[in-house]
Amino acid sequence: MLNWHGWHERALADFTAALALDPEYAWALSRRGEARQLAGLAEEAMADFTAALALDPDDAWALGSRGQAHRLAGRLEEAVADLTAAVLLDPEYAWALTQRGEAHRQAGRPAEAVADFTAALALDPGDAWALSSRGQALRQTGRLDEAIADLSAALALGPDNAWALAERGEAHRQAGRPEEAVADFTAAVALNPENAWALGSRGQAHRQAGRLDEAVEDFTAALALNPDYAWAVGERGEAHRQAGRLDEAVEDFTAALALDPEYAWALAERGEAHRQAGRLEEAVADLSAALDLDPSDVWALRARGQAHRQAGRLDDAIADLTAVLAFDPEYAWALALRGEAHRLAGDLEEAVADLTAALALEPDDAWALGSRGQARRQAGEVEEAIADLSAALARNPDYSWALAERGQAHRQAGRPERAVADLTAVLALDPADVAVRCALAAAYRHDGRFEEARVLLEGLEPEVAASSTVLVEVAVLRLLTEGAAAAAQAWEAFVDCPYEDQHDPFEPGVRKLLYGLVAGDGDPGELARAFLAVPGARAARADVCLYLDELARAGAQTGPRAEAALRFLG
Repeated sequence: MLNWHGWHERALADFTAALALDPEYAWALSRRGEARQLAGLAEEAMADFTAALALDPDDAWALGSRGQAHRLAGRLEEAVADLTAAVLLDPEYAWALTQRGEAHRQAGRPAEAVADFTAALALDPGDAWALSSRGQALRQTGRLDEAIADLSAALALGPDNAWALAERGEAHRQAGRPEEAVADFTAAVALNPENAWALGSRGQAHRQAGRLDEAVEDFTAALALNPDYAWAVGERGEAHRQAGRLDEAVEDFTAALALDPEYAWALAERGEAHRQAGRLEEAVADLSAALDLDPSDVWALRARGQAHRQAGRLDDAIADLTAVLAFDPEYAWALALRGEAHRLAGDLEEAVADLTAALALEPDDAWALGSRGQARRQAGEVEEAIADLSAALARNPDYSWALAERGQAHRQAGRPERAVADLTAVLALDPADVAVRCALAAAYRHDGRFEEARVLLEGLEPEVAASSTVLVEVAVLRLLTEGAAAAAQAWEAFVDCPYEDQHDPFEPGVRKLLYGLVAGDGDPGELARAFLAVPGARAARADVCLYLDELARAGAQTGPRAEAALRFLG
């Protein structure tokens, strides 16, 4: 029994002496194997167990012990085979059932593991290790409340079981109870301060609860214990990403990938950080690499689709999002994103259909409601658009974009006073928002309140005043109030200024159309036809028609030309 008390060297000496006297002493061979296993001599232990079984093939204890040795060496199928043989010889061998359950769990078969642990506990209900292990396997099958019950029972038998505390913390975290998770992880770390996994998992729980700085602290502490812990580096990167520290996030994800080049999750998350930072080509490259490693990663597919959409590659975006929906037809966010890609491509009916399907799954999604409202406005369904945008605001009263878009819809419906009200409210929230300032100036101008429009467009920072967003509003205002000759310089400034968004397919076509009508450069019908040839032009047509409606009132040469183009665009 010396080996069971940790006196491995004395036990080894005694068993070896016994075997010198009787080389076929199977019991001594199997017990020396156990002593060697406990001393860390795995291969020598395996040799002893095998020799013992050659002498006595029906020794259930030796079979079970060799099965455990296989499991500890990572040879899980061999472990299951030996442990099954042991259980066949002794169906009430609870320890062998428990060991086989653990081998199944490590092999990714948690359901089989639960069955074995349950059978072992029927034989020995007080086995805290079997309870803890079944709890772990239950957690891995998603049966979180049952897992917590088992782990709590194990802790009632042994309150200082740091591993069971950490496992219960993880079950609480996965069940969406981050506070209970943090409490358990903290207790586990107090018992075992060197437990890097518990520290990292507590960081995950802090991140889940929105405490991103505390999360970073825990991940950093875990990495101080284990600098090569790729999972902790990646998780710290995710906390940085969620906190908006995108460069730090990319740095951590890159470090995680240096430790594990096939870490698909870290590749996908680095791609998402690049996407959020506006580095769209790097985003697509990382997300594509992640998908090469795991083609079924719908999150990475969705993120790549989003990056393609932002880069103006709408066909690629729609292809990725369609692939996502083939995996999960009820992925509401992917439906909404595909709807937005259809809208940008000018396919307004498809956009409305996708956004409507997304809203059937998530009726309170304010973003999807707002996007459907925008698509309906662009399709000329202004009352339906206003209803959607009002519904979005009812769900999220702080949704300033939806309020601004509703203002545009009111202007399009010929209610400039309501447009002014909505846009004034939005500008009060963010006076530096140039797009809203210009939209409000246009609403004032539409209502004949030219002086108020002029005041809004004056006194801007030089860089802002030189943007195309501002210059087009100034040019239209001067045309309407001062005439074509006085406004000519403003129109030249507008047509010559740099593009604000290189990915926007509409801006060059809009400039050519508006400037061509004012400058008399080309037939109005041809100018309108050239605009409609721009991919996705239907998405911009409603807004362009608002400009044409104003230009039609300019008189002289511009007015009739704008009327002709307006008739062509319908």
